[in-house]
Amino acid sequence: AIGVDVQNKKVQVQLTSLSTVTGAFKGVASNAPCRLDPEPVLTSVVYDDDGSVRRDKRMGAGDVIELNYDHLLVTVGTASRSSIVPGAKEHCFNLKTSQDSKRLRTAIGEALEFAARPDVQEFYYPDENSRMRAREERRRRLRIAVVGGGPTGVELSGELCDFFAQVCRFPDGAYQRLREDVEVILVHGGVELSG
Repeated sequence: AIGVDVQNKKVQVQLTSLSTVTGAFKGVASNAPCRLDPEPVLTSVVYDDDGSVRRDKRMGAGDVIELNYDHLLVTVGTASRSSIVPGAKEHCFNLKTSQDSKRLRTAIGEALEFAARPDVQEFYYPDENSRMRAREERRRRLRIAVVGGGPTGVELSGELCDFFAQVCRFPDGAYQRLREDVEVILVHGGVELSG
């Protein structure tokens, strides 16, 4: 939305094609006859002196439409700020897109599978030093830090705790031997969580 008229219950939206947003839009819906297919938005919105939106095709701006609404929900977006934490860009998973969530899900599954291997269990080794290293490696793989105490971070932390409680539950959890090794840590730089 680029403009809201609260008194008349109207919202202005600048259209963009789905291929611009997702990189590629394929499937049944892409050929639907009722599908809006405006040109991509390449620049910011330009306003006239009276505050109305001006469409300048030379600047690549898409069509602006006005929609009526009964109830308007305003939800804030988020941007990944991995550049402010040293090493985050190289070693962390973002959680902004569906691809990000798939990568995170895969990494958690791989961590559980690795930690369940016999060669990282104490019974596999005869000496105490090797058993301690195996235990530490298993716990290191299952220690998950969620950075950011905003709504996404708080929700993700809670969901991870619920997930691990389910898959590590006794007697029927697939990873019940790992229940003492899993740790979810929420790291937040502010004084209050905003979940």
